[in-house]
Amino acid sequence: MRTEGDQPHVDIQFIPERFEWSQLEDYALEAEELGYGAIWVVDHLAGRPMGSENLFECFAWLGALAATVKRISLGSLVTNVWNRNVGTAVVSAATVASISKKPFFFGIGAGTSATGSFAWEQDRTKAFVEPSLDKRHERVADVISLAKDIWSEPTETFLCPPVTPTVIVGVNTPRLARLAAARADGVNFWWHHPKREALLSALSERDSVKPFQMTAWLSWEPGLEDPEHPDRKQMSAMGLDRVVLSVRDRAPALER
Repeated sequence: MRTEGDQPHVDIQFIPERFEWSQLEDYALEAEELGYGAIWVVDHLAGRPMGSENLFECFAWLGALAATVKRISLGSLVTNVWNRNVGTAVVSAATVASISKKPFFFGIGAGTSATGSFAWEQDRTKAFVEPSLDKRHERVADVISLAKDIWSEPTETFLCPPVTPTVIVGVNTPRLARLAAARADGVNFWWHHPKREALLSALSERDSVKPFQMTAWLSWEPGLEDPEHPDRKQMSAMGLDRVVLSVRDRAPALER
């Protein structure tokens, strides 16, 4: 856990778009050489809702990355808790962590509503869309509970590899932020979220003694790797642990 004034780790997230695996493999190795702290992977079932022509399944992609990179950490941003059985998601996260032998950030999210921008991919792939916000939040809590239960019992290795990924909840509402503060190991939010102050206020209610990863994501733009960038200075003052730069084009972010 970082303190006010510390510089957050700078991570990178690739949106597959038109990339083939061979390209993404090269970009991951470049990101590692450039000193990014972690590579984060999206969990979507189709590229179209993101304006992309291509997409890879989250944990298949992460497994390939785990066998490719040697030093850089990995994370999911975020795993849709409705795309898999709760237990499958937990074991998948532990498997990636075990293969990579490095810290793994198990980012999870409540999933889309029936009217959300990502509902199309769920419908097209026959995936379930939960209409109730309460039940979507309950599902997040269920994943956290099962993860903590399984990972706290190292003798139960028949369930999953004996590792402990960091559970981070992607939040868009103060209510989910409070759930994350009470149950998870960290939180992720969009840096430019219009209700950012409300999210931060909800997070301030957490136990200040308990380790907690404060992370935010935003689209890459020139200068964000510079600690003197206005946003970076604000992140530092806020005590953010990690900032995830989301990129659709490898060239700018991998030429610093």
